[in-house]
Amino acid sequence: NDFNHHLYEKCRMLFKNVNFESVEVITMNTSCCKVLLEMIRDAVKESGKNYKIYERMITPDGEVFE
Repeated sequence: NDFNHHLYEKCRMLFKNVNFESVEVITMNTSCCKVLLEMIRDAVKESGKNYKIYERMITPDGEVFE
């Protein structure tokens, strides 16, 4: 949808134009959050940078998975 595309483009440009040491993505363990994680992975890849992506998942109860 348009919102996801807009968010993807903003992330891609941010990753391209700002030098980060790494990117950390924290999502819930739900299918809708998996889309966000894939979007961030793709935006980093398309930015031309090779940032390390750290992924953390949390449950609705707040339990953290590394």
